[in-house]
Amino acid sequence: MLEASKSVQIAKEQNTASALKGIETNIILFNKLYMLNKTQRQP
Repeated sequence: MLEASKSVQIAKEQNTASALKGIETNIILFNKLYMLNKTQRQP
Protein backbone atom coordinates (compact mmCIF):
# COMPACT_ATOMS: atom_id res chain seq x y z
CA MET A 1 0.00 0.00 0.00
CA LEU A 2 2.84 2.36 0.83
CA GLU A 3 4.52 1.67 -2.52
CA ALA A 4 1.32 2.56 -4.38
CA SER A 5 0.95 5.91 -2.65
CA LYS A 6 4.62 6.62 -3.23
CA SER A 7 4.28 6.03 -6.99
CA VAL A 8 1.16 8.23 -7.04
CA GLN A 9 3.16 10.99 -5.36
CA ILE A 10 5.97 10.63 -7.92
CA ALA A 11 3.45 10.76 -10.77
CA LYS A 12 1.92 13.93 -9.33
CA GLU A 13 5.34 15.57 -9.06
CA GLN A 14 6.20 14.64 -12.64
CA ASN A 15 2.87 16.00 -13.90
CA THR A 16 3.44 19.26 -12.05
CA ALA A 17 6.97 19.54 -13.43
CA SER A 18 5.87 18.92 -17.01
CA ALA A 19 2.95 21.34 -16.64
CA LEU A 20 5.31 24.05 -15.39
CA LYS A 21 7.71 23.29 -18.25
CA GLY A 22 4.85 23.65 -20.72
CA ILE A 23 3.83 27.01 -19.24
CA GLU A 24 7.45 28.17 -19.38
CA THR A 25 7.68 27.20 -23.06
CA ASN A 26 4.43 29.03 -23.83
CA ILE A 27 5.71 32.20 -22.14
CA ILE A 28 8.97 32.08 -24.11
CA LEU A 29 7.09 31.59 -27.39
CA PHE A 30 4.69 34.41 -26.53
CA ASN A 31 7.59 36.75 -25.75
CA LYS A 32 9.27 35.91 -29.05
CA LEU A 33 6.08 36.62 -30.98
CA TYR A 34 5.53 39.85 -29.05
CA MET A 35 9.05 41.06 -29.80
CA LEU A 36 8.66 40.18 -33.49
CA ASN A 37 5.41 42.16 -33.71
CA LYS A 38 6.99 45.07 -31.86
CA THR A 39 9.98 45.30 -34.20
CA GLN A 40 7.81 44.98 -37.33
CA ARG A 41 5.57 47.87 -36.29
CA GLN A 42 8.41 50.34 -35.97
CA PRO A 43 8.96 52.48 -39.10
